Amino acid sequence: MKKLFSSTINGKIKTIPAAWSAQPFFYLIALAGCFLFSACKKYTAAETNKEEQAKSARVNNANHEFINSNAALPAQTIGELFQVRAATAKYMDTAAAKEAGYVNTGIQLPNMGLHFANFGLVGDGKFDLAKPEFLVYNRLPNGRFELVAVEYGVPIDFQHPDIQPAGFTGEADDWDFNTLGLGLWTLHAWVWRTNPDGVFTMMNPIVP
Repeated sequence: MKKLFSSTINGKIKTIPAAWSAQPFFYLIALAGCFLFSACKKYTAAETNKEEQAKSARVNNANHEFINSNAALPAQTIGELFQVRAATAKYMDTAAAKEAGYVNTGIQLPNMGLHFANFGLVGDGKFDLAKPEFLVYNRLPNGRFELVAVEYGVPIDFQHPDIQPAGFTGEADDWDFNTLGLGLWTLHAWVWRTNPDGVFTMMNPIVP
């Protein structure tokens, strides 16, 4: 009995140091894993932060360029053009444009680009800075679409065909009468691609 008890006790005593000697190894693995996970999170956060900073820098540069190229316009008009940019930035992705009701008309004119139309807005008789009737894209060689301008279309009042829509603040927005025989006053605003001839000029020599 004493031998059995003694061997049992000795066996337990022998196993305890083995178990405790293994635990620090697992603790080290767990600790190393925590450090590695933390380092990965910090690296990912740093990379994301760099991307956001680069994106912010690109936007700021584009904003400065836009302001400089339109410096002759009244400050209120420039502010309105920035409202247009803010409202239409999402349409750089044509999928978002299609989801909002714009369809590819297939109408592509030299120095004017490819036009997407929202027929729910065309003919409603309203001028809304944030809701242009047309989006103008430049088709790139790789097949992608680059948003370059917006275009507004307001029905002509044929009882007063000489009266242009109110449009933007100031006198710079010179509307085009009955372009393509659509019965509309139309106005381009080149808010996403600089137009050396003026932000409201119908043709842009930079766009093929």
